Amino acid sequence: MYGEHAPAKRRPLLILALAGILATIPAYLLFGTSPRLTLAFQMNGFEVPDPAHSTWAYVGRHYPSLFLDTVKTDMVYMYHHLAVGLALIAGITSLFTLPTKRDTLILLMRGAALGCLVIFALDPDYSGFRYELTIVPSAAVGLCILAERVAYRYTRRRTATTPEVAPASVDH
Repeated sequence: MYGEHAPAKRRPLLILALAGILATIPAYLLFGTSPRLTLAFQMNGFEVPDPAHSTWAYVGRHYPSLFLDTVKTDMVYMYHHLAVGLALIAGITSLFTLPTKRDTLILLMRGAALGCLVIFALDPDYSGFRYELTIVPSAAVGLCILAERVAYRYTRRRTATTPEVAPASVDH
């Protein structure tokens, strides 16, 4: 599947992923909390949970409904803010489906979008689409890829169908 140059092609992706992971470590060390307690806090209506509601078993039983409720409320938000929803869906879809050069920006934005989804899965907290704003730069790059593709096809089609006009002859 990969040619001889596979390590060279994967190196920028690995460096960006490692840099992203390393950049988050200080925040977790300085301000980190237990994921179990954070999820239990959300599941308990944003009240400090009692010991019975702060176990991994409790979190495991209630996590699917928390996750699905958050996805549902995000979909409702996108339905009521249709331009936001369409731009986000078109941008992310274009970012991952349209073929592009594998430059650093594209790799970074794809990684950022995947990272946003991972963070969302780890801590599904409805925020009125504030936390989801972290995926907007990735969607913007995807929209740029889409616009570039549309412009290229439009200009290519236009030059193929537009007849050439001969220069006017000058009679003296």
